[in-house]
Formats: sequence, C-alpha cells, structure tokens
Amino acid sequence: NLYGQDRTVKLDLLAAPPSLAERKKLEIKHPRIRPKKAQGIHAYLTEEAYGINIGLQVITLQTNTLVYIPSAFNYLILKLHAFRDRKDKQDLKSDFGRHHAFDIFLTVANMNEDDWKNAYYHYKQHQNEEYILSSSSIRTQCFENRSSIGIIRLQENEKFKLNQNTYGKYLDQFIDDLHNLFVKA
Repeated sequence: NLYGQDRTVKLDLLAAPPSLAERKKLEIKHPRIRPKKAQGIHAYLTEEAYGINIGLQVITLQTNTLVYIPSAFNYLILKLHAFRDRKDKQDLKSDFGRHHAFDIFLTVANMNEDDWKNAYYHYKQHQNEEYILSSSSIRTQCFENRSSIGIIRLQENEKFKLNQNTYGKYLDQFIDDLHNLFVKA
C-alpha cells in the first residue's frame, strides 16, 4: 500500500555466476536460475553481477525485514551493461538506452564518500575480472567524451532535457567521475 493505494511491485532478482560447488544445488535454464525444488521464484543469471555481494547496502523495511541492495558501483556496472545492450535498439522499451544513460548519470551524481570508497575497494579487488574489464570498455566506448554515444543518449533523455540547465553544467564532471571509477589505481 502506497499513499493509500494498493500497488504491485515487480522485483527482478539477479544472480551472479555460481561456483562449481553451488551449481549442484541449482537449476539453471539460461537465463533463469533458482535453487532446486524452489517454485514460483527465480533470478536472472547475470555475468556482470559477479561482484554483487561487495558493498551491499542494507535497508530495513517497516516490517523489520532487512533488504540488501547493490552498491552504487555494482548498480553502475549493471547499468553500463544494460546501456550497451540497448543503445542501438529502436523499440519503445529499449529507447536506445536513454533511461540507462540517465540512471548512470544520476547514480554517479548521487554517490557519497562511502560509495566512492566502496567503488575503489571493489575495483581494486576485481580489476582483472571480465565483468570489470567489460564495464571499463563500455565506459570508454560509450561515455568517454561529449561526442560519445552514451553522452548523446543521456542528453536525449526526457528527464535530462527537462532539467538541461542544471544537469548540463555537470556533464564534464560526470564524464571525469565515471572515468575515475574505472581506471586502474
């Protein structure tokens, strides 16, 4: 119930690639993965979620239930891959990845000091893993400068355009910050 109205919330669960030992306990029908004998629930096997457990953020719901959500850096990794997958797709849902570019922009803009520390730690621990190398490559190919496709798609996003006067001032800082998140220290 939200503001007195019943709402349905869909949660997409993502699962990192399991270890060999864990595979015995799982049923995998790509892209879906779930524990054997589990019914009515599954996650999406997501290669770029390999480090999803690093820097988890804890939220306590009103029911005193703890929910763990990915760190800002993990969210950026997932969004960079989602942008890559949709940047050239013309269907309405994909929207050329504009909404993913905007999510990347807002995530970087909203990162606090702890988010940055976590990102540096995460990067340092996994900098040679394929999912980090891939994320770094997407950043370089799509968000390197103002003429990069990611920055163009960002500026085409309707929410960005509505706040162009404010957001536009931060484009160069965003490009630098995103670069700094994916550069070997």
